[in-house]
Amino acid sequence: ITKYNIILRGQDSGTFSRSKASRFKAYFSRGYAHAKVNNMEDALNDFSTCIEIDNTYPEAYYNRALVFRSLLCHASAYKDLCDAIKRTTVNEKRRVYRLAQAFVQRELGYFKHAGDDLRKNMTKKEYSDFLARNFKKDQEEAERQEAERTKKFLALKRQNSKRKQSIFDITKTAKQNNS
Repeated sequence: ITKYNIILRGQDSGTFSRSKASRFKAYFSRGYAHAKVNNMEDALNDFSTCIEIDNTYPEAYYNRALVFRSLLCHASAYKDLCDAIKRTTVNEKRRVYRLAQAFVQRELGYFKHAGDDLRKNMTKKEYSDFLARNFKKDQEEAERQEAERTKKFLALKRQNSKRKQSIFDITKTAKQNNS
């Protein structure tokens, strides 16, 4: 980051080249460095400056969208991803941008569109692996919750065994505690 600050100061003073391309590269590199160290507000400012300097470069929109997404500004991330898709001519980059867009759509609550975009832009193996990972996470969470409920029930059962209550009373007490 310090290196890019020096370059930008040098450009402002006239020591270094002040060409549009060199300013864009310095801001882009510094924005990327800020994002890497999780300094998202500064990264957002630098990528926005890149777009002001040259609004035809899709990577600037994509990187700013990633920063917006990390800041939970999903609508802005979606807009920047749409702009990146419009501006790119490379099919592999377009595919990556569409995948990122699908994840943002999911975060915005557009589940059908997100699923359709994921299916279209992932290979069958990538998509099945993605579904398997999500299913596994959901299954692990359900198992964890069930183990927690069982643990609470057994604790209540032990506690109430001293008072000789029926299983009906124990279940009723457990339901009241979960509510």
